[in-house]
Amino acid sequence: MEDSRKKFDMLEGKTAICPLCETSIRPSVRKSLQDNYRSDGHQSREIFNKNKQEKERVDILQKSLSENVKKEEAEYSHKKKLLEQNLTSLESDAFIIQARNIGKSAFIIELQSRRTRKYKVDTKKTVTLF
Repeated sequence: MEDSRKKFDMLEGKTAICPLCETSIRPSVRKSLQDNYRSDGHQSREIFNKNKQEKERVDILQKSLSENVKKEEAEYSHKKKLLEQNLTSLESDAFIIQARNIGKSAFIIELQSRRTRKYKVDTKKTVTLF
């Protein structure tokens, strides 16, 4: 865009100079070159404006996506923390249940052992209560 503008400006004034060979040019050639450079300048400006709008659209989209990623990361971290707390609680509950079961098993074994001893004394036979 700047290049077209410089060439266009070289064609201004009383003595127009060719932007390529830097020699004087006739008015009809000058008019034709000015029209071409003007057209190129307008096309460049349109392309620039479209690119600028697209960049702004992409910047807005990128900002929105970044905010969504941050929101999702925060939600993920929160859910992960809740799940870890739930897992810790369940592991604790499982440990308590195992301890109770071990205690019950020990109690049942002791109870069976006492019954077996009682039957040995009373009947002189060993009775298994399984």
